Amino acid sequence: MAIISGVPEPRERGAYMAISSSLTQFSGAVAASLAGWLVVLEPSGRIANYHMLGWVVIGAMALTLLQMANVDRMVRAGAR
Repeated sequence: MAIISGVPEPRERGAYMAISSSLTQFSGAVAASLAGWLVVLEPSGRIANYHMLGWVVIGAMALTLLQMANVDRMVRAGAR
């Protein structure tokens, strides 16, 4: 949160943080829905596709790292 709070101007920070928080909550709901759709319980009682969820999480984390690098670059450029 510390990095993204440097993105908006101080007078817009409250609205920006509220939207950011809403998007965070929405992302959590989407992630839970995706995981529930992807991971299933087979009739035998075996949990299927759990390994696929791991790959989805790895991909999402890689995308997040790229996005945060862009945000950090934007914040540093704005601070000059």
